Amino acid sequence: MSARGGETAVRMQGVWRRFGDVVAVRDLDLELRFGERLVVIGPSGSGKSTLIRLINGLERASAGRIEVLGHVLEPGRAVPPVLRAECGMVFQQFHLFPHLRVIDNVALAPRRVRGLSRAEARAQALALLERVGLADRAHAWPAQLSGGQKQRVAIARALAMRPRVLLFDEPTSALDPEMVGEVLDVMRDLATGGMTMVVVTHEMGFARAVADRAIFMDEGRIVCAGRPAELFDDPPEPRLRAFLARVLHPFV
Repeated sequence: MSARGGETAVRMQGVWRRFGDVVAVRDLDLELRFGERLVVIGPSGSGKSTLIRLINGLERASAGRIEVLGHVLEPGRAVPPVLRAECGMVFQQFHLFPHLRVIDNVALAPRRVRGLSRAEARAQALALLERVGLADRAHAWPAQLSGGQKQRVAIARALAMRPRVLLFDEPTSALDPEMVGEVLDVMRDLATGGMTMVVVTHEMGFARAVADRAIFMDEGRIVCAGRPAELFDDPPEPRLRAFLARVLHPFV
């Protein structure tokens, strides 16, 4: 399937990741183009989180080839530091520094990694907090925020590094249901703005509305891929049908 943007941001060929005798992902082939919004769905333990951690070098492939933003990630070689800046990640948990105010959580990495002055980093942080609807909480402590607010700060912190690709590892799974919408709204805004995104999620409504493409993983493999509406309305694989039945109708 062709995607918007043209040039390839991520290419994975024949990628495996083993943890001892456990195979987390097996023989993965994947291509992500700039401007594309890709959603990854599948049951727990299917390899979704390992997939995106391989993209930014938090996990290293046991075999195969990974190229991200022109950098080839090879087993046994260090991850280029610039990749971590250009390929941002938002985790399930927020990992905010409790001893820093919100604005300084967002400003810290640009100062340390990008070399921005304190004034430049804080000005950028305030603009990003405005973007995620939290400018009024800039001087609050993380402990004073709700879970949804913390995750929006985490997104602002990732954006502060000016990433070319942004990865999300189930960013709403740790939130109370009433807080999910505020985080998804920020993610929709990013998608509308053309951010290249890979999102591991169980939020099927978000996937249908925002994603250009979805892939379904099971037992470490990509079982099927396509436009979300096609996969959800007429699942081509029995395993996907069973998964969607549980996710979309959990009490039936």
